[in-house]
Amino acid sequence: MQKPSKSVLIVATQFMRTGGIESHLAEFARQFTRAGIATDVVILNAPDLKAVREAFAGMNGRLFAFESTSSVRRMLAMARLALRIAAGGYSAIYSNGQGRSIQLIKRCNLRGLPWTHHHHTAGDAEDQSTWPVSYREAMTECDHLICCSQRNGRSIQQAIAREPAVVACFSRAVDAPSRQLGSREALRFGYFGRLIPEKGIDVLKRLASDPDTAGIEFDLWGFGDAYSPADFEGLPRLHFHGGFSGRQELETVVAGLDAYLLISRHPEGLPIALLEVMSAGVPWIATDRGGISDIACGGRATRLLRADPDYAEVKGAVLELAKDIREGGVNRESQRAHYQKHFSADVVVAQWRQVLGVAA
Repeated sequence: MQKPSKSVLIVATQFMRTGGIESHLAEFARQFTRAGIATDVVILNAPDLKAVREAFAGMNGRLFAFESTSSVRRMLAMARLALRIAAGGYSAIYSNGQGRSIQLIKRCNLRGLPWTHHHHTAGDAEDQSTWPVSYREAMTECDHLICCSQRNGRSIQQAIAREPAVVACFSRAVDAPSRQLGSREALRFGYFGRLIPEKGIDVLKRLASDPDTAGIEFDLWGFGDAYSPADFEGLPRLHFHGGFSGRQELETVVAGLDAYLLISRHPEGLPIALLEVMSAGVPWIATDRGGISDIACGGRATRLLRADPDYAEVKGAVLELAKDIREGGVNRESQRAHYQKHFSADVVVAQWRQVLGVAA
């Protein structure tokens, strides 16, 4: 590892037990460490401190995480943030998250360091309805505004009359398994991520109970209060495995999949799970929301549905992909090449170094 010559402060409003943006933040710190850039990380709301410490283990920098469940504690965390900025000797500030806390970063930034804010969700009308006035102000006041995709950038520009730059999120590259797609008697289609209805969990349950999808097993991993293990009982072809964390578990999960399904109604930014399965050449089906179309590489390996498809469309796409896999019409190579060219760690590190002013 190179000796650090620059230092960046990463500030996130929250860090949940699982999620794409959490994966991005942890990988951000890890890849900057690999590039010889020290990173301190401040998490203003960390419900699970153990998970936060595990996620950022090994980074070259310090971690400051607060269980800021009340407004008083959050204000204390912001005061500590101001002291950290004043004393830290940083080259730049990177912030991520939405809500009122982001606007307070300007007040904490007493040294006037370059401040880059990363908006990681869709920026569409549904997303905009959640932005308080103070967050809109932060988006216009920060030195650099970043979004995850071209489409999201256009939506944000229409909303605040400012054009954000587009920079990809970090993702964990997964080695492609040696197993050929469709090499088992039953195909394994799956989803991992947050267990919320907006991610299409109920659609997966319906697919698993549909006799037309016989020959496909559906695997599900994730955390969330919206579902319990009992919600997946009585469905012999739906296998709920609970949550997982860490690169080794991710590699095991991805190695077992023949396809990944993201039937989302969520205001997506750049879904990290799609990037992770893409790095291993696993084909996927997803709704055309947020930045998902930026990830698609065409051909048979990545398939976009309308933003609000009905069940018949989803089932048709699943059956068509299953048929193509069984007939050998889908391989891993196009996705892996697309990932290496546009989303690999070296590519994304170079983009963020330029934005943050810590170029080599």
